[in-house]
Amino acid sequence: MSTPKPPPNVVFCGGGTVGSGFLQHLVALRDAGRCRLAGVLPSHLSEEREPLLAGLVAAHAVPLLSSLDDLLAIADLDLVLSAGNHKRFGAVHIRKARRGIINFHAAPLPRYRGSACPAFAILNNEISFGVTFHLIVDEDLDAGPILYVEHFPIGQNDTAGDIDRRCIEVGISAFIRCAEQILGGDAGNNCPHC
Repeated sequence: MSTPKPPPNVVFCGGGTVGSGFLQHLVALRDAGRCRLAGVLPSHLSEEREPLLAGLVAAHAVPLLSSLDDLLAIADLDLVLSAGNHKRFGAVHIRKARRGIINFHAAPLPRYRGSACPAFAILNNEISFGVTFHLIVDEDLDAGPILYVEHFPIGQNDTAGDIDRRCIEVGISAFIRCAEQILGGDAGNNCPHC
């Protein structure tokens, strides 16, 4: 009789509303035995800057990491999930997670790399926008293989702020739908939404 495979060991890196939404779902998956949550590396370490994330970490006894180099000490790290993350992964960090680093990007790749993408969408008179989940395979930002893109329409009177808020909503919703496939290594393959 074979030993059951343990659930994936995951680190979450990020913050803001989108990061808090992702972490809340990861905690629920951990509590259901679907993943192990090895730690959280917030985008900002102060509670004042990340009150939602800090509250989740404290309330659910999630280990708090203080730097990307803390990843290197985690045994059996399967996956790093990044959302609302402002830290740049180096080659040593990218190699650490067996299944890689999956980043949530609040814009449709490859067209909109970098930051302030909703503002550029307005300037470019786009009629739709979207969010992307992609692998980070090297130190080049927003350039790894795309796992999933979800588009949504831009309203005639939408501002960059409206688009940004919609990216957060769509991103959290997509993560909740696809989390088990993402954690299982099937993102982009077996998930009808990924």
